[in-house]
Amino acid sequence: IFVNAADPLGMSAQGVLANEGDDIMLRTFGIGDGLTYQWSKQISGGSWTNLSLSANSTAQSANLVLGTLRGGSLTTVVSGSVASRVYVAGDDGSYKVSVSVDGQKLTDLEYTVVVIRKALITAQPESQRRMPGERATLSAGYEVQQIGTEKPGYSAYQWMLAPRFQWYFRRALTDDWAPVPGAIAATYEVASVASADAGYYKLEITNNAGTTVSESAQVSVFQPVTVSIEPVSSVDPGSTLRLRAVVTGDLADAEPFQWYKQTGSTYTAIGSLNSAAYRASGYNSGTLTISGVNKTDAVNFKVRALGKVVVKAPDVRYVDSAPVKVNLNTRVAFGSGVSGSATTSLVSGESVTLKVNVTGSNVEARWYKLSSGTWSSKTGWNSVNGEAFAAYPIPSVVPADAGTYGVVLRNSFSTADKLGTVDTVKAAPEPREVGILLVRVPPAVTLAASAVKALPAGSALSLTGTITDTAGTSVRYQWRRGGQALADFGGRVVVGDDGTVELPAFTSASVSASEEGTYDVLVYNAYGSALSESVRVVRSPVIVTQPKA
Repeated sequence: IFVNAADPLGMSAQGVLANEGDDIMLRTFGIGDGLTYQWSKQISGGSWTNLSLSANSTAQSANLVLGTLRGGSLTTVVSGSVASRVYVAGDDGSYKVSVSVDGQKLTDLEYTVVVIRKALITAQPESQRRMPGERATLSAGYEVQQIGTEKPGYSAYQWMLAPRFQWYFRRALTDDWAPVPGAIAATYEVASVASADAGYYKLEITNNAGTTVSESAQVSVFQPVTVSIEPVSSVDPGSTLRLRAVVTGDLADAEPFQWYKQTGSTYTAIGSLNSAAYRASGYNSGTLTISGVNKTDAVNFKVRALGKVVVKAPDVRYVDSAPVKVNLNTRVAFGSGVSGSATTSLVSGESVTLKVNVTGSNVEARWYKLSSGTWSSKTGWNSVNGEAFAAYPIPSVVPADAGTYGVVLRNSFSTADKLGTVDTVKAAPEPREVGILLVRVPPAVTLAASAVKALPAGSALSLTGTITDTAGTSVRYQWRRGGQALADFGGRVVVGDDGTVELPAFTSASVSASEEGTYDVLVYNAYGSALSESVRVVRSPVIVTQPKA
């Protein structure tokens, strides 16, 4: 606006084209004193509303700053049953500045602001599932701003780049998006989908204002079905058996399973066997349940799975699992060679392992020892780990290990004890006797005399004692003085039924000086020897000369 004497105000209108998110300045420059400015924007109906004043008379300029421009948008308005799309302006539209001097308006200058907005996604691409070989079509609805000749609108393209499209692909369980070669339109088609096409797709639309990204859509490709049966361990008679199918791929929507049981050399659908006498359920589901399992169920089973995808021409969509054998556990029992009269004789310190033959599945054994007429447990319940026998090892026997031993067998549904085998787990079984252990030890000897035996000279000497021998056999003995054997004072004695015998005495009719010393006795049998405690024999002092009065 140039001010001079002849023409106090000259003017020129402007148009501004900017992208959504940009910052712009509408600038007015004037020459003259006392100029003021008032900015306003045209609203619906053609009326104007004042904006906040931005004036700087000293600089003789007035600027309107519009920051982070908002583009116009379309919104849906429903009136009754009629829905219509209505344009809602953002920062685009008509602006004007009223220039005044000394309170008198000189003129209005108008500006047209066109904000180019990013593309608007009006319809998101939809997820879909397809059979291998079918066509998959992905598309997105969109709107891009079109610039009219009079104001921002949606009538015709003018002075804008056409929108650019690019589809992107991401596989499941990954984070990386990659552009799809050649997918540069709003619609992308895969003429014949395969497993490699399964994943997520999104569309990017780019125009002058920037890029808009659609939501992602998943394309799933039906997979051929495979099926197997979870491994099953052996089961107890009378228990409930559950066989479970393990499936990959896409199953048919209705009755995708059929279980089969081996009958002779063929397999029969369990549904045809499911009379009141048969105990199966779920034979058309992923889990087959058979209650009250018995020996007739100890055969092979398999399952057929029906899928959505053809696995064999012309229209075979089912596959069969490999057969799985059901093994029935057997009750525990004692094997051959179990006898309660077996006796094992050992020398103290030797090792021994008591064994009993067993049969049955998952056998556990518990060993007992008979003490004072009562069985007491020597071990907990220990698995025999698939061996044909149960064992109780004693690395080094001691006399306390001597006695009668028994054992009880059990598994999860049966018990074997003194009374035989029953198909229940007994709370208080009675052990079956399997053997007697004898521990042979050296004899022991005890002398009757004290540590020191004092006798008057010429007195008679007699040393006695008692021999104990649990082996119950004959025992040899030898008296010694000063560690030297005494002739005529050694020999053999036979132990009585109570395991003891009196030690033959060492005697002397008149103790002489040569018979003073330390005495002991050595006893021994086939299993070792023992030495008694020693006795010191001394003569009492003799008064040779009496004191005189």
